[in-house]
Amino acid sequence: MSKVKYIEAKYEAFLGWNLDELGIDYNDIEDFQIQNTSLVVEFKDGTTKEYDNSEGAVVDHRHGFVKVDTRDKDWNVIEEQA
Repeated sequence: MSKVKYIEAKYEAFLGWNLDELGIDYNDIEDFQIQNTSLVVEFKDGTTKEYDNSEGAVVDHRHGFVKVDTRDKDWNVIEEQA
């Protein structure tokens, strides 16, 4: 048996925003980004709005960011952004 040299831990957390519940049509979105635990949406009409984490989770946003997905109503991945 090999001697243990490293112990690693990978941190992840999932935050989600339901666009239907927020009254957002994805076709109206120009761009979006995640800032800390908020979704910031830039709309095609030039307005920008910030949406706090809709699930109320307490997340240490400084660690563990992996990617952002867009998903359909059945939770199938449409696009992944690293």
